[in-house]
Formats: sequence, structure tokens, C-alpha cells
Amino acid sequence: PDDMNEAGGTAGPTGSALSGVPVDSFRLRRAFIAGLRLLIGAAVIGLVVGFLWAKLGMSSGYRTTAVLKYEGALRVADMPVGLDAIRPVADALKNQSVLRKIAEEIDFDGTLTTLEYAIGYDIDMMAGTIHVSVGGETGQEAADFARIVTDIFMEYHRERQAKRIEAELTRVRKRIEAGEREVEVARNRYNEFREQHGIADLSREQRSMVQSAAKLRADSELSVSEIRALEAQVTSLEALLAGTPKTSSLGGGVSPERAAYERLREELVSARSTLSPDHPRVQSLQQQVAQLGAELRQGGGSSAGGGLIGTNATYQAIDGQLRDTKARLAALRERQKGLAKMADKAQTRVETFSDIEGDASALLAEVKVDENLLSGLRGSEAALEDALRDPPSGFVVLDPGAVPEYPERNKMKTVVFLGVPMLTVGLALLLILRREFGGLRLQTPAEFAFWGKGPVLAAT
Repeated sequence: PDDMNEAGGTAGPTGSALSGVPVDSFRLRRAFIAGLRLLIGAAVIGLVVGFLWAKLGMSSGYRTTAVLKYEGALRVADMPVGLDAIRPVADALKNQSVLRKIAEEIDFDGTLTTLEYAIGYDIDMMAGTIHVSVGGETGQEAADFARIVTDIFMEYHRERQAKRIEAELTRVRKRIEAGEREVEVARNRYNEFREQHGIADLSREQRSMVQSAAKLRADSELSVSEIRALEAQVTSLEALLAGTPKTSSLGGGVSPERAAYERLREELVSARSTLSPDHPRVQSLQQQVAQLGAELRQGGGSSAGGGLIGTNATYQAIDGQLRDTKARLAALRERQKGLAKMADKAQTRVETFSDIEGDASALLAEVKVDENLLSGLRGSEAALEDALRDPPSGFVVLDPGAVPEYPERNKMKTVVFLGVPMLTVGLALLLILRREFGGLRLQTPAEFAFWGKGPVLAAT
């Protein structure tokens, strides 16, 4: 018994040492030696099958990347600038209408969700670029796919710009109609005053002074209206900026509620830049943002694990637009002050005329003011009509996506090449062990000692 305990033992339930071992290492060595040829054969067969499968049975696709430069939203005449940040603009690649057109163009038979996953894109905030990556069975197919995606993506944004221009053009034309009526009323009032008092044309010097005073007054009043418009824009931008977080999560443990909240906020900023505050879409987005914001403040949408925090692109866009608008507002205020002083001096010279001539000059000045406003509106209309003929998309193609020369490395080939031999060797090993230990028969004294829970006195 002492000799058997020295051979090896294990502790039983009561903690006392038991003689023997569950499986004798001699039988393992014997099984491996007997099945060595089988293991080697299984490994060779697995390597051959894995190589042929990876080489012939699995294809490597081609992938190309198109690069688009974001130039920002269109600004024409008095048309408000869209505050679309690059991220929500790029997310148009997930838009159902865009995906549907792409699917029709390439005859895609799968679902739109599958197509969405097939189109990858990365955003470079610093460079203001979008990298659109797509694949294909051949290099030419990948390049054609990239061209179709970029063309439809840019066409979608051209249509959006066209709608904004059309809406602004409609507003300007209504203002032109009203301006024409005001000019006609002012000119009729001036002509009736001249006929009533028998006033012919003013002298050349008087006419020059009156026109100068009228022009200065018109420019001053026009500057006042522009200042009011810019003040309203500053107020709107400040309200947007106050409600926009300076930072945003870049991933890594962001809750679905927080992600939805950020997405709705970006959509709200985009909608406010093109739609009126009373528009149903704007009001609907405001309600959704307010509801999600309340839930997040109550702790219902906290991050699941510290994600990366970066600068909010929407906040940067609004902040930059606000600074630019304030600078233009300050310059316009200084200009208006100068125009007002010069208009007062010119009006003082005009008032040296007779009372009737002075009244006539005031009426003529009113005519000039209305005519100048009307002229500015017609200039805006012409600029908008010109932009509508070929609305820009806001993007420039830096790289259309070249035809790749080599296929993309398929990582699954390595998995298959190594996995098949491992599988065949594992099956061979299982067969060897089953052949040796089939039926769970005990053969060596060490095994009998362990499972019999006692010493073996003799063995033959």
C-alpha cells in the first residue's frame, strides 16, 4: 500500500489520501502512440481542405473609398443660412429615400437595412470631409457603386437646396409685389402734390440736393431694416446656442436614450434653419427633444459606461454663425450711424427751400426709399433664380473612388484555413480516446486502486 500511495493518489470526500489515479498516463501515451498516424493524417487532410476552401471556395471582395468635402449650406441674398452640421448632413446616407434610389440603380434585391450596412462612412470633423466606403465583387463594381452612392447623395442635397431656394423665392416675390404697390402709391402722392401746387421740376442744384438727401435717407432706413433682421437672427442663434451642449459623446457606452436625444437635437437645428417656428415638423421635434431631455435629467438615460466626449459639431456651427452675424451687425450699426448723420446734414440743406419745395423733396425722398428697397428685392430675386437653375449640393468630390487594383483582405480565410485542421485533429483525437477508453473499462492497477477505493495487493 505504501508503494501504491507513492505512485500517486488523490483526496477523497473525507480528506484521506486514495491510492491510484483516475486515468493512468500509461494508457494516454499508448493511445497517442497508436493513433499518431491518424493525428498526422487528420492534420494534413485538414490543412489541404482548409487551404482549398479558403483559396477556391471563398472570394475576396474589392473595396474603394470616395471622399467628399463639405462646403456648407447655400447662402444667396437675404436667404437664411442653414445650420446643418456635417454629421446630420452625412446621415442622409441612412435616409430611406436615398437608400431606395441606390437600390433601384444597382438592382439590389436585399432589404434597405442590408444596403445601409453595406455603405460605410466616416466623418473627419477637422477637415470637414466624409469618407464613403463601399465594396464589390470586382474593382470596377466597387468603383461604380461608389459613384452611384455619391451621385444620389449629392442629388438628394441639391433637391433640399432647391426647396429652400424656392421657398425663399416665393417670399421675395411677395415682398416685390408689395414693394411695387408702395412705390406706385408714393410716386402718385408726389405727382399729385406737384400738380396741386403747380410745382414744375426743381432746379438742377435743388434736384441734386434732394436726390442726395433722399439717397442718404434711403440707405439709412435700409440699414435700419437690415439691422433689425440681423438682431432677430442673433436672438434666434443665441437661443439655439444656449440649448445646444458644447460636447457630445463619440461612442463607447452611450445609452440609446442619449443617442436619440442628440440625433433629435441635430434634426431640430436643421429644421429650424429651413422652416418657420410654427411649422408642424419643428413643433413635433421640439416636443420630442423636451420630453427626452426631461427623462435624461431624471437619470433615465445615463451612459452605460464612460464613453469618449468630443466637441459638438452642431454647437461649433451655430457658434461660428453667431460670431459672424454679430460682427456684421456691429459693422452695419456703425454704417447706419454715419448714414444717419449725413442724411440729417443733407436734410438741413434741403429745408432751406421754401415750405412747398421742402414738402416736395420729402415726398420725393419717400419715392427714392421705396425704389431702392424694390431694387434690392429684385436683385435678390435674380440671384435666387440663378441659383435655382443649378442648385449646389454643398459638397465637392475630392476623390470619386478609384478602381482598386487588389482585393480586400478577407480575414475569414485565415479563420477557415486554421479552423479546418483544428477541427479534423480534434475529431481524430476524439476517435483515438474513444477507442482507448470506450466502455470505461479499468485496466491498470492505479485505476483499480482509485476507483475501488483501496490498495491493489497483486496484479498479473
